[in-house]
Formats: sequence, C-alpha cells, structure tokens
Amino acid sequence: MTMYPNKVEECLNESLRKLQLEYVDLYLIHFPISIVSTGRDTYGHPSVDYLEIWKRMEDQHIAGKAKSIGVSNFSIRKVERILRNCRVKPANNQVEMHVYLQQKALVDFCTQNEITVVAYSPLGCRGYNEFLSKLGQPTKKLPDMLNNKTVVSVAKKHSKTPAQVSLRFLLQLGVAPIPKSVTPARVKENFDVFDFELDEDDMTAMRALEVGNSARICDFKVFGRITSHPNYGF
Repeated sequence: MTMYPNKVEECLNESLRKLQLEYVDLYLIHFPISIVSTGRDTYGHPSVDYLEIWKRMEDQHIAGKAKSIGVSNFSIRKVERILRNCRVKPANNQVEMHVYLQQKALVDFCTQNEITVVAYSPLGCRGYNEFLSKLGQPTKKLPDMLNNKTVVSVAKKHSKTPAQVSLRFLLQLGVAPIPKSVTPARVKENFDVFDFELDEDDMTAMRALEVGNSARICDFKVFGRITSHPNYGF
C-alpha cells in the first residue's frame, strides 16, 4: 500500500483508536520509498517524496499524538536531507544491524546528531526464507552469525549463549537491539544480557566479523522494481 502524505494522520489515528491511546511514544516512516502493488507488479511510487511524509509526521508530533518521530531503513544521505529541511529532527533510525552488518558510519552519524539507533534482526532472521516462499519468491542464503566460531568462543568465555553475546555487543556499541522470538525461554534469555560485559578483546574480535552490505538480509528486493527507484539504496 502506498503511503501518501495525507495518509499519515489517518493511519496514526487508526492505530490510536485500536490501541485505545491518546498518543504513541514513537512513530516511524518505515521505508524511504512509498510502495505500490498492482497485484502483478510492485514498484516505488515516483512522485511521493519522503520529505513530504516527514512534514506530516512533524504535524503529528506537534499535535501531541506522537511523542517522538523517526525513520527506518534510512541511509546517512536520506537522514541528512531531513535534517536540512525539518522543524523536528528524527529521534530514531531503525535499521538492520548485526555482527556481520555493523553500519559503523551510520551509527556514528546518528550519534553525532543525537539520533538513537535501533537494530532490527540483530540475530539474523531465520524466518525470512519462509516469508519469501509465501510470496512465491526464490529463497536466499542467510547469514548464520550464531554459529560463527568467534561468537561461539566469546559466548563460552562468558558462560552465555551466542545470541546473548551478539546482543551485548550491539548494546556496547550504543545501539538498542530488538530481537524477535515466539519462544518464551528465548525471550527471557534475550533479556538476560545486563549482568556481564564484553572486554576490549571481545569487542575487537566481534568488530572484525563485519562483512558489510553483502550480509544484508532485508534488502527489499522482494518488492520487484523498487530497486530502480532513486531512493533505493542503503
């Protein structure tokens, strides 16, 4: 569904009604491209500018319906454009981030501009191929950072799981990871990351696992012709 500027308030009002709230703590632009699906084709709408969406987001913040507003999947260049043209700057940028895709330049930029960073898929996304299959799309080889020998070694050193040290690594980079699990034991395990600290040797070893964009899981290529849009790219 395409997000037009005049839909920003409507969608937020609908969410507030369903949640029975007067405001949300954070309201995000999920992607810098408005996506159009015709049933047989999917592409980025050529005339919808995320800056116009942002202006309407600001209106919701000023009206008190969103305490904070932010973005998701935005590169440095795209955030810079908002900063040059905003009344209210983004409070948060939510991006894919894990030991193989650490996005140091983006995190440093956001930190310098007092924009918090949230890491989605911090442990990978094992269900992504199932999602692709449901859409009739070819599956892809997914990075398996939890079985990486360095991650496993650091985990054994601290008597923790690979997932726990992976989350702790991101926390010590100043990033807020948001892992997803439907298993109660794993949800509890993912919270249990505040009673230990990785030392500099651990951090150096895990920083060295950076692969870059080739390790990106959510590249949004599933949306067909979206890759030809001028705002595509990370």
